[in-house]
Amino acid sequence: MVRPIPWHLAGQTGKLYTLTKKGNIMTRYMLLHYGFEKPTPEIMEAWKAWFTANAERTVENGGFHGTAKEISKEGSSDLVMDSDCITGYTIIEAENIEEAEKIASENPFITGIRIYEIVNH
Repeated sequence: MVRPIPWHLAGQTGKLYTLTKKGNIMTRYMLLHYGFEKPTPEIMEAWKAWFTANAERTVENGGFHGTAKEISKEGSSDLVMDSDCITGYTIIEAENIEEAEKIASENPFITGIRIYEIVNH
């Protein structure tokens, strides 16, 4: 069972931690998946294998498909699904950014993955 622990017990203001059964403190990281191409059966199988292999580390995941907008000081514009778009996210737990990077590097990404440490405000 993984349970949240208060930031002051973990010693880091604002960081989002959980404590594993073994007592390890894990930090949450968001992986943003970049790039779209029409999925082939091989790509879908590779994604399924990656999600299965990382199921115990995964807190949440989701995808972005269909209508998307970007809002800027110049106004808003439609976003297209191409190699520059964010197509999904995965929130994982890892001991540090290096471990999160290792997990992400095994993902069958299209263009790339960005990794961000999640903090509470």
